[in-house]
Amino acid sequence: MEQSELVGRRYILQEMLGEGGMGAVYRALDRLSGQPVALKRVRTQTENLQYNTRDDSTDVRLTLAREYKALASLRHPNIISVLDYGFEGQQPYIAMELVENPQTLTEAASGQSLSAKIDLTLQILQALAYLHRRGIIHRDLKPSNVLVAAGRAKLLDFGIAVMREDDTGEGMIAGTPGYMSPELWTTGIASRASDLYAVGVILYEMFAERLPFAADSFAMLAVQVMTLAPDLTLIDAPAGVVSVIGHLLMKDPAQRPQDVNDVIADLCSAAGLPLPPESAASRESFLQAAHFVGREAEMQQLHTLLDQTLAGQGGVCLIGGESGVGKSRLLDELRTLALVNHALVLRGQEVDEAGLPYQVWQGPLRWLSLLTELDDAEAAVLKGVVADLPDLLGRRIADAPEVQPQAAQARVLSVIETLFRRQTQPLVAILEDMHWSGDESLALLRQLSGVTASLPLLLIASYRDDEKPDLPAQLPGAHLLKLSRLSPDDIAELSRSMLGAAGEKPDLVELLQKQSEGNVFFVVEVMRALAQEAGQLDRIGRDTLPTNVITGGLKNIIRRRLQRVPAEALPLLKVAAVAGRQLDLRVLREVLGVDAPLDRMLAVGAEAAILEVDGKDWRFAHNKLQEGVLEDMTPVERRALHSEVARALEKLYEYSARTAAALAYHWGMAEEKAKEEHYAALAGEQALHSGAYGDARDALQRALDLQPYVEVNQRRTALLLRQLGDTYFWGFWEYEQAAALYRQSLDLCQQIFYRSGTASNLYSLGNAVCELGRYAEARGYYEEALKVALDIRAQNAALAALTGLARLLVREEQAPDTALEYLALVMHNPATDALTAADARQLVETLRANQPADLVEAAFARGKELKLRDVAQKILG
Repeated sequence: MEQSELVGRRYILQEMLGEGGMGAVYRALDRLSGQPVALKRVRTQTENLQYNTRDDSTDVRLTLAREYKALASLRHPNIISVLDYGFEGQQPYIAMELVENPQTLTEAASGQSLSAKIDLTLQILQALAYLHRRGIIHRDLKPSNVLVAAGRAKLLDFGIAVMREDDTGEGMIAGTPGYMSPELWTTGIASRASDLYAVGVILYEMFAERLPFAADSFAMLAVQVMTLAPDLTLIDAPAGVVSVIGHLLMKDPAQRPQDVNDVIADLCSAAGLPLPPESAASRESFLQAAHFVGREAEMQQLHTLLDQTLAGQGGVCLIGGESGVGKSRLLDELRTLALVNHALVLRGQEVDEAGLPYQVWQGPLRWLSLLTELDDAEAAVLKGVVADLPDLLGRRIADAPEVQPQAAQARVLSVIETLFRRQTQPLVAILEDMHWSGDESLALLRQLSGVTASLPLLLIASYRDDEKPDLPAQLPGAHLLKLSRLSPDDIAELSRSMLGAAGEKPDLVELLQKQSEGNVFFVVEVMRALAQEAGQLDRIGRDTLPTNVITGGLKNIIRRRLQRVPAEALPLLKVAAVAGRQLDLRVLREVLGVDAPLDRMLAVGAEAAILEVDGKDWRFAHNKLQEGVLEDMTPVERRALHSEVARALEKLYEYSARTAAALAYHWGMAEEKAKEEHYAALAGEQALHSGAYGDARDALQRALDLQPYVEVNQRRTALLLRQLGDTYFWGFWEYEQAAALYRQSLDLCQQIFYRSGTASNLYSLGNAVCELGRYAEARGYYEEALKVALDIRAQNAALAALTGLARLLVREEQAPDTALEYLALVMHNPATDALTAADARQLVETLRANQPADLVEAAFARGKELKLRDVAQKILG
């Protein structure tokens, strides 16, 4: 392996940590996050893997990808987290959290006391209970699949086992021979009981310091396991513990304990230890694992679009529907399908408060910037959108030359389009919740939609059609999928996936239909409420069903659900709800304190289905849950937490575009007006320069509204007014409104004798009225700007005014030679700023296209020899 070897174009392999029957594990660097991970390259042929969702009637790679997706959603303090998965060529890989300097379970238990050994075993049993509740069988439990560091045991390699050819002539076996139960040797079918048998073997090995059975061949070992009783006299443990081990090692799976929690209780009793704290109720595993139903037609359409993209012709698809109707689940299924077909899948998430310009594109652009060679000019432009690009690429990146906002946005869109065009692998970009997107994000979607027909690029955007019904009109060429609510048959199928045959009872299906009206999120919430009322999920329908579940509405159901979340997770949920739907773990740790059990809190939140995780990205499972947490807090509590979140952001992140809008929002919610004004002004300025005109308008207007509440700085107020005018001028072409704001700023500058500001506003006013066709008025403003600029020796402002006068001549189609002379003077004067130079170049190109070449060159040559003050005196008389 070479030092620079890449997997999935994301992970740099560094050193091998171990090798087993399934493949090799490496320490790797995640280029996207900058964090180390453990990466397993699965070298076993996929047809020789056995796992929970495998079905001989389906595509092996597809079901394997679904298995990895399920494993990646698991979070438990005693389980190694799966962070990412994918395929490199034909072989899968899995990125997992890295445990530094671990021991295997037997190494960690060696020489330890009874209570220490039992404690390690209980940790593994709790992890196993968590897996079993989610319908996942480990399949290959053994000491080497348990890593221990700092007293914490973590289970890994769960859910997937290697099929090995045995030497008995009977075919293939799945698992590690010494830890396989009798039925695995005969039927090969793994179950909860076979997992518990493996626990018994591990306990036996821990206390007897040897395996219960050992032989020179698989055939002899199989005979011993199936026919001989283990020698329990070799176990150095109290009689009660020996009895538990013997019970786990019973030949008949029906005679073993049927539930992990029973083993935990028996083991604690035998060792004289208290029961470990219980985690969330098992019903969550069934509710969260509900089948994907009612979307066959939509999935077929997406499959067709994906096939076309893989063939080289992409497209754009909008997926609309109300909140909770199932848009995210549909996108999850598409992501899995795209991955197994060797597409690169990018995912972006919009947020409803304090998002960045191009927020929904942040994830895709960060990923693509790692995959693509960017020259210095391109990187400089992209840095204006992806603020941490220098850290991401590991090199210094200069700022892009300053240009007018409209030109800046065009430049950004062009560079990003180039970035997408350079990709050679089929690409699927999934953009969620674009009903919250700003104008700049929609402009980029429109730009890219124009090139998808000639590229293997599929753009999928979800949105709430009740909140942004006009989105399809803004993308007339897009394919539209509207998700409707589930039919009664779909509800019955969803109910059956949760409850089994009992879920098909007509009265239950009718109640679910009536109470949820077919909204998937509501169906699950109603089912959860029924389970709470019945006492447990499998008791639903045994007694008379209530006629009305949602007393007081869905909000009350969510409130009751949140009230049942273990108290230890509530501080995290409150801070997270205030901070935003997407969780920033650095901010949470800063607010909660370094000693807070953050991993445990996250795991509890996930078990209760309040939080969900995708790789390393945590968020509320639904925005209504976040809203429910916020509604249960007092105004005083919310304000205090907003203040703490804002302080954490200030401490953790240097000022950048990534934090200004968020800080303005949080300080505003904390009612700290001075700080809100400060950050709103910064956020507005940054949004203006990046072309996010809607965000710029809102932030700058908010900063102006706050002026009466902060220490008055009239120069600052004048600047805010001019910037707001620029927003209307460049972003919305509302020239009257822009002119009105420039006049307000001009009046203020004149009152306080701020002559530099006066010159700038006169020039801006000239631009605005020029666009309105009032050329004589514009000339007056430009000439006055020129006079003031010369009086204060502000050459750059004088050159801008001269460019404005040249623009007037071009618009009026008069004296093109004079206009060219002015422009030549501007372009060759060292005091000309970048914005003015860019304007001048554009005007010159217009003249070159419409005037004889000899006239242009002669006038340009004369202009180079002119002096600014001489020209100004001639203009002003």
